[in-house]
Amino acid sequence: MTDNHNHQQIAVEAIKKKLVGKALSYHEIFAIMDEIANKRLSPVLTTYFAAAGFKEGFNDEELYYLTRAMVATGPRLHFKGIVADKHSTGGVAGTRTTMILVPIIAAAGYQIPKTSSRAITSPAGTADTMEVLAPVTFSPKQIEHLVSKVGGCIVWGGHLGLAPADDVIIQIEQPLAFESYDKIIVSIMAKKVASGTTHLVLDVPVGPTMKIQHVHDAEIIAKKFSFLAKKFDINVVIDLNEIRQGAGRGIGPILEARDVLQVLEQHKHRPLSLEAKAIRLAGKLLTLCNKDLVGENVARDILASGKALAKMREIIKTQGGIYIRAVMSMR
Repeated sequence: MTDNHNHQQIAVEAIKKKLVGKALSYHEIFAIMDEIANKRLSPVLTTYFAAAGFKEGFNDEELYYLTRAMVATGPRLHFKGIVADKHSTGGVAGTRTTMILVPIIAAAGYQIPKTSSRAITSPAGTADTMEVLAPVTFSPKQIEHLVSKVGGCIVWGGHLGLAPADDVIIQIEQPLAFESYDKIIVSIMAKKVASGTTHLVLDVPVGPTMKIQHVHDAEIIAKKFSFLAKKFDINVVIDLNEIRQGAGRGIGPILEARDVLQVLEQHKHRPLSLEAKAIRLAGKLLTLCNKDLVGENVARDILASGKALAKMREIIKTQGGIYIRAVMSMR
């Protein structure tokens, strides 16, 4: 009997165990993640595991084991010093704050290798919107080079193989357009650990049409994020905000890209709600990186001065794209 077969048996037994609501050990969770990451576990069994997690949930230690195992079964990015990052639990169409925040943070002198997803439960992911302006598919080594050159990037995380089991589970969940809360937490934190993140702002929108619909649930999720961040030595600040509609005007990659460019260019007809949210999140991240900074003031100055726009142009050019002014993208 081969080691692979033994590993698969451990994974299958662990899935059965989780289906009846029992807690799993790190050894069992690693076996499942390893089988999924190496595509040795069938789609049916992978679906059973995803469904078991949605039904029963995971305790804090299991969340830690899942995150750790997802990271251990894939490659990692390597940077020195402070590595800033931002993520949203998602579900808000037309609110592309990441593409405003990244150039602000990079212009402030902090590394920010932003790996983003394509659409899962909304019409566009950040990677889809960035792809309107520049290529987003790069290898880990290429990303490290991009960040060393211009301080930041906005790329598609799905191509990198960071936390590879997570990408397989996302494909399983996509037809149903749902993710369990625990899966959202693990998915985000595994990617952050694998990306080398040291300082993280988490955007947790709450509302009737969001992934997280109730403040009580959001508070529980925030505690789980904080628990995992502490386990992996990540400094985190969580922005829990109630929301009923997107902060931008457009929905879909092209229109969301136009919203982003209007804010960066300080166009007189820019979506001010999107600008305000981006400044708030960027400000919290800047203060987290340097407690002596009044983060929101710094973020606002970088945006108003044109430094964020200049940095976004650098990022687009370095990723192989061509900058298009917002007024041109409206035609």
